[in-house]
Amino acid sequence: GGGYWTLVIGNLLAPIITTVSVVLLRRTALAWPRIREMKESLTFTRDQVVQTLSWYVYSNADFLVAGKVLGATPLGIYSLAWTLAQSVPEKIIGLVMRVTPAYFSAVQNDLVELRRYFLRLTEVLAIVAFPTLIGLALVTSPLVDLALEEKWAEMKAPLQILAIYAAYNSVTQLVSRVLTVRREMLFLRRIAVFLAVTLPFVFWFGSRWGPTGIALSWLTIHPLSRIPMLMRVSRVAELSIFQYLAAYLPALVSTTAMSMAVLGVGVALADAGPGMKLLLMISTGILVYLGTLFSLFGRRVVPLVRLVRSGVQGPTAGNSDPPE
Repeated sequence: GGGYWTLVIGNLLAPIITTVSVVLLRRTALAWPRIREMKESLTFTRDQVVQTLSWYVYSNADFLVAGKVLGATPLGIYSLAWTLAQSVPEKIIGLVMRVTPAYFSAVQNDLVELRRYFLRLTEVLAIVAFPTLIGLALVTSPLVDLALEEKWAEMKAPLQILAIYAAYNSVTQLVSRVLTVRREMLFLRRIAVFLAVTLPFVFWFGSRWGPTGIALSWLTIHPLSRIPMLMRVSRVAELSIFQYLAAYLPALVSTTAMSMAVLGVGVALADAGPGMKLLLMISTGILVYLGTLFSLFGRRVVPLVRLVRSGVQGPTAGNSDPPE
């Protein structure tokens, strides 16, 4: 007879009754928290909260500037370009990123294993992100012409730039994960606060050139912030920069070959319709990328595939080593 309120009250009463019953049946004295014992946890939480809030500020500042300075139409163009560029990191790269907490937590005190996981997962991210996002930048023109109306043509340049930014950002996210498990939260907090203070002004300056200028702003201060982070990872994980850069070799070589082939197809089919042009550019890119990757780096790629597959369940106590 209570209608939908019956469902609401039921959901509220159930946890209350359960909690009261547990307290009455098994009485447990409450202990006052000791601040000294909680100091490390409180400091970690404080730094994490500040870092998260700072990330929220600078990751939304571009939309705020686009809306306030440029207006509704440029904001719509920029928003769609951002959504398309981020669709790959959110859906595909997320699979790899879900592996990292379990792996890094299991080996956070073993620098040798931490380096192995970090380098292998970086290689996986690069192999997935580079061809997909750089490929998106290469086929933006026929893609927009085919899928969207002519009024969205202004989105081509921002989408190309944001796709390149997404490729770089996706493969460098693991750096902060390593610093987190090594308790470098204060350092990460300072980087995040720096970005929250500087990026909004960079977006405002870039807005002079419309959505394209705001998109370009992501390729200024943000990549520079990764340099001290890489230096810190090199120190805390005892990892040389050359070892880290070597993890990108298969993806860089294969993506370069793919890019040359796709650009060649684009030039050869300059007068073709967008549908045919897009199909042939994508097909050529896939064939060239996979052919280059497996012919030159096959021995490195196959173990990485097994690493991701086994990592979906996370490492176990009896088997925490990555595949060789």
